[in-house]
Amino acid sequence: MLVLTICLVLGTMKGTGNCLAQESPSSKYQVAGIGDDAKVGVFLSRLKRAVAQNDKKRVADLVHYPVFIGRPGGAIVRVVKSKNRFIRDYGRIICPRIRAVILAQKQEDLFVNDEGFRMGQDDIWFGAIDDNDTIRILQVNCAK
Repeated sequence: MLVLTICLVLGTMKGTGNCLAQESPSSKYQVAGIGDDAKVGVFLSRLKRAVAQNDKKRVADLVHYPVFIGRPGGAIVRVVKSKNRFIRDYGRIICPRIRAVILAQKQEDLFVNDEGFRMGQDDIWFGAIDDNDTIRILQVNCAK
């Protein structure tokens, strides 16, 4: 409350009346529900490192369950309901094509909309799962 009062007083003194709008730049990922842009970079780095090291458990930690597994183009084939099942099916979910997409992905090339973030050509969707900007994989489209 004290910070807000000081901010409003200083904003008024500067003639703006609203310093919150000036000092809170919007996130370029706000449309996807992410308020802190840096969290996207952290998530992507962790995912790429885990995939590069073929660390199934760490990749599974970056997934929101249930996770949707689909065909390229997005048709859902099945739902993986648990971390253990994801680890067991890792090779079929993170197939060579998906692995290559993850490893090649650059943060600045991510597609983002109100449904989340897309990697590749509709290969992987991830996004915020709570109000704390926790980011997890929501769908992987590798099934045949």
